[in-house]
Amino acid sequence: MAGTELDRVRRDLEAMKQAAGTGLPFGREDLKWGWIDGLIFVPLAAWAWLGPGTHMSLAIVLSLLATLPGAWAIWRKHRRQRDQHPSPWREQRRRTLLTLGVVPLGYLIAVWAIANGTPPNTMVGLTLAIGGGVCTFTGLFSRQRRYYLGIGMAMIACGLVMPGATDRHVGLAIALMFIVGAPVSTVIAALQLRAQENGDATG
Repeated sequence: MAGTELDRVRRDLEAMKQAAGTGLPFGREDLKWGWIDGLIFVPLAAWAWLGPGTHMSLAIVLSLLATLPGAWAIWRKHRRQRDQHPSPWREQRRRTLLTLGVVPLGYLIAVWAIANGTPPNTMVGLTLAIGGGVCTFTGLFSRQRRYYLGIGMAMIACGLVMPGATDRHVGLAIALMFIVGAPVSTVIAALQLRAQENGDATG
């Protein structure tokens, strides 16, 4: 009986956190996609390290496209459950709108910079370093988004090595960014969920 009452109290607390927007913006079932995103880039790393290293730009684009079905599945799930779990849906919607606003702008700036003499690798490295810095800053100062730290620091590291990288090294660096960054972010998220379930997280 005590266990049933405790479970009910926990559910009520979680419902209040979700309604107030202070709950974690993800669930345990979302964590699998972090591991999957890391595994998706293993073939790219193998191609860059062990393969001929040709058509590297195409291999990178195909690897990035392979992550879209997972992102779409998460988006659809949170949209479907937005009434029961508003916090994850708000986070997903915010992230989508931010991406739709920033990515085209970043692409136009990169095209302009490259057209005016900036080496492509330098521009890509700068973009990754800035994006990683934003993610890292967000993770440091937002308890709800602490998991941003994993991918954020991986992006910074990738951006720093990018200017002097060959085509083969570019593919390897981007692959390692996801192979390391996505699982680290997933582990951080799992620890956050455990803390919340144990009553240690305050949102």
